[in-house]
Amino acid sequence: MSNLKEIISKYDIETLSVEKLISKDDIPLYENKVGVKFGPKLQEYLLEYGYIAYKYMMLNGINNIQKTESDMIKSTKSVRKISDKLDNLIEIEDQGDFDLYLVDSNDNMYRYVPEANIFENLNKDLFQYIKERLEIVDYYSNMNN
Repeated sequence: MSNLKEIISKYDIETLSVEKLISKDDIPLYENKVGVKFGPKLQEYLLEYGYIAYKYMMLNGINNIQKTESDMIKSTKSVRKISDKLDNLIEIEDQGDFDLYLVDSNDNMYRYVPEANIFENLNKDLFQYIKERLEIVDYYSNMNN
């Protein structure tokens, strides 16, 4: 599997500037805030990029300006009100209409769609998910050009 830098380098993505990134020392604060240990890949994603935006896609993140009010923290706490199935997961992305993509402390990805009662293990890790999302967004964006 490619590393995250290799995946990211293929796309013109938006990320945080260095001064807005959180530090490794900040990680326990955010883990305590959501009640879940961050896996090594989630930590790398947050420490290196903060969040990722590409065309119409935005993956949740944490920044040093909003801190505990960052979208990853707020959205994770918010979706947990929907179902206790999400108590040990962190929201990475809402693809619209509560089509939620979440990560666990081992960097495994899950999908939850409450209205359709879908809860599934995607059998991929965070980096695989990011790679596939970027590829899909790129493909559909290029179709419309």
